[in-house]
Amino acid sequence: MKYNDLRVKDMDNPITFLKMGYFDSSLYFKKKRTPLRRTTSYEIEFYTDGKGDSLVDGRSFPHKAGNMLICRPGSFRQSVQSFRCYFIHFTCADEDFENRYLKNLPVCMPVPDFERFKELMCDVSSAMATEGNSDLFFVTVKFYNLICALNQVFKQVRNESNPFFHLQQNVFCAEQYVQQHFAEKMGLKEMARAANLSPNYFLTVFKGLTGKTPNRYITAVRLNEAKKRLVNTVDGMECIAEQCGFDTQGYMCYVFKKELKISPKAYRDLYRKLI
Repeated sequence: MKYNDLRVKDMDNPITFLKMGYFDSSLYFKKKRTPLRRTTSYEIEFYTDGKGDSLVDGRSFPHKAGNMLICRPGSFRQSVQSFRCYFIHFTCADEDFENRYLKNLPVCMPVPDFERFKELMCDVSSAMATEGNSDLFFVTVKFYNLICALNQVFKQVRNESNPFFHLQQNVFCAEQYVQQHFAEKMGLKEMARAANLSPNYFLTVFKGLTGKTPNRYITAVRLNEAKKRLVNTVDGMECIAEQCGFDTQGYMCYVFKKELKISPKAYRDLYRKLI
């Protein structure tokens, strides 16, 4: 593995770079399946080749050349079979930047120009190797170029020829509302109000831009929050269900089993062993 192992930060820069470089898993893991681990930072991986998949929070994503994996802090992940990739690990202290440019990205997406993104990933590492800890300006510029390119690709994939493209900001406002008020009772009407659209039209727009219903999005946000609390707190099931906006403990259990094929208690027992 060739990488810059670092923990450097400019006081005016919300990004803290931890490590980056090129990784060949076959040199370090002889077993087909790597140990399950919990991420403590953002992890971006750009696969150049490989077999098998990366598992992130129980979902499987192929190690296909040209795939970009974006793991968020607190994710549980492991890999099946070998792969090679460029990678960048970092943290972000700017919540607004996270919400607008990092959290909106999918966990995995194919990029249309392999050589361009290979060069973008290399540019960040090369800038760090050249500038070192003395001046992070050039490193950060290269990093922002990469994040900008990823967001452009995602918008193209998500919204190319989409008749609701001009309402993307409205949908973003509704998503932000859910992330801030998930513990409260809410549904289509509340999200539509946050988006400044009528409920019926908002339902059409939201499905057209995200591919899911507003209620399914609300459930996904609540599920993710419950997962965090199960691992990071000692609160009881009933308390967590209430904190996350589930009507009852039983309904939270139903959602876990439906979406994750595991009960909340089993989820807590499994992932607490990894901390």
